[in-house]
Amino acid sequence: MKTQDIFSLIKADHRVIEDIIRKLERTTEKGVLTRERLYSKLREELNKHTEAEEMVVYPRLKREALTEDIAYEAIEEHDVVKYLLTKLDALLCDRKDWTALITVLKETVERHIDEEEKELFPKMRKAFSKEALAEMADEFLKSKMGIMERLASFLVGEEQRPAA
Repeated sequence: MKTQDIFSLIKADHRVIEDIIRKLERTTEKGVLTRERLYSKLREELNKHTEAEEMVVYPRLKREALTEDIAYEAIEEHDVVKYLLTKLDALLCDRKDWTALITVLKETVERHIDEEEKELFPKMRKAFSKEALAEMADEFLKSKMGIMERLASFLVGEEQRPAA
């Protein structure tokens, strides 16, 4: 079996997230159902990705001098994304302020992706052996699978709970 590449895995997530954001940007306040569907998918993808990075990648990065600073910065950027998602959750998606927040989220995510791919990845290649990177990739995938299983379990539980 071919060893996974942590950089390809993270980049694949980035492309999915960017694609959803592009589709969201093309919507208007009148496209409520489309916006709700796309936003739900974006939120899910961002949550899976950030949680997996925070559980698997960033703890390792914080232990290496070459990647320590950028790891702490990336964690703070994740916190900004989570904050923006919380604000978006509290608004109806047919509002101008919701549209403005999506733009701020897009800019924040784009900056984070750019820094990861252009600054962090080269430092990771220097700081970690190929074996350590392969192990990180395997754990990243397992983490994402666990997150998806928890989400599916939660959703099944919600469907079975009696309505209040």
